[in-house]
Amino acid sequence: RPQIYALQFIQSNNIPYQNLLLTAANDLVCFWRIEERFRPSDRQTDQNANKPTERQMIFHSSLQFARINPSGDTYINQFGGARNPENEIYVFDSAFSEASNLVGAALSDGTCRIVSLDTTVDTTNDAINENQCVLSLPHGYFPGA
Repeated sequence: RPQIYALQFIQSNNIPYQNLLLTAANDLVCFWRIEERFRPSDRQTDQNANKPTERQMIFHSSLQFARINPSGDTYINQFGGARNPENEIYVFDSAFSEASNLVGAALSDGTCRIVSLDTTVDTTNDAINENQCVLSLPHGYFPGA
């Protein structure tokens, strides 16, 4: 069963005037639109006339993270450690910067990934892997790891 590890209300420049909710579970960061619905009421007063009677979360988009292909010029220290010997990818935390439209995700492989929502329209694994910035700690940063 998926467990939600991160939750943040956001406003994105790509989707103006929309209330969004960012959630992170398993290897996904999901974005949900929050829609407010109004039901006619026989007893509406001036106080509650403009208040929604119901809210729904509607799936908008997602970012799915994968292992990074180690072929390349930059060494990336990915590790699972004793708690994750299979080195599976899980999002432990995620946050959104409204100022720069960037999403950051701390992953179970020991990396931090940054993805721009401005440049990432295609949210397939290949597109994310090509358009992400990766922070990894240098080999030997943790003694005994």
